[in-house]
Amino acid sequence: MSISSYGVLDRQTTNTERWVTFAALFLFGFTASCNLFKASPVMTVIGGDLGLDAGGLGLIMTFYSIAALVMAFPGALVMRKIGVKAMVVISCAIMVCGTAISAFSSDSGMFLAGRAVEGIAYGLICVCGPNILPRLFPRKQMGLAVGIWSQWIPCGTIIAFFTAPLVFEATGNWQGIWFVTLALGIVALILLIALVKMPQKNRTKSLPATRRSSQSLVSSSSLPLLLCASSSLSGCSSMS
Repeated sequence: MSISSYGVLDRQTTNTERWVTFAALFLFGFTASCNLFKASPVMTVIGGDLGLDAGGLGLIMTFYSIAALVMAFPGALVMRKIGVKAMVVISCAIMVCGTAISAFSSDSGMFLAGRAVEGIAYGLICVCGPNILPRLFPRKQMGLAVGIWSQWIPCGTIIAFFTAPLVFEATGNWQGIWFVTLALGIVALILLIALVKMPQKNRTKSLPATRRSSQSLVSSSSLPLLLCASSSLSGCSSMS
């Protein structure tokens, strides 16, 4: 069995399997979004601990942003080669590694390297998510699925901004925030491995032209999504 067949069934998925797969993907995206903005509320604390000046504080967000933007472009091509499940599992594993690197970092270089690794995973899920939905859901469920999927960035952003200070106060250090998101990432990785199922590949070969065009539309929408997210975090960097 080739890696591209990993997680692909020899039948169509049931409605339960589709939504369970979606839930695992959403948790991955949500955690990636939390990773993006978790640093903002405690940025000055991180800078003081790791010896970052005002310019260095901006790099905390910039490293994440650049890595995400660069990796988004080849992401869809890689997914076509290795398959959906392998792609999301590898992407989540990359996110977990990046979070762990930053959490256990002892200097600013190691911390920023971990942020860049986290950003790679963010860029990949920004591209992979919209490309997965048309294959996973029938047309009658696409509106609901896309509507819910579009909330992973706002949900992660809001929850990160509100909970990061609480976790910092409870643990007394910024690393506690990273350990929380590390745990979320590990849970997401386990769920992706255990629950993600994709329908048989020949489902997309006989799609009508209207369905294929809608699939292309969703695919092309991933770049504006990533650019909007990148511009928002750039704004956060400039404010810091």
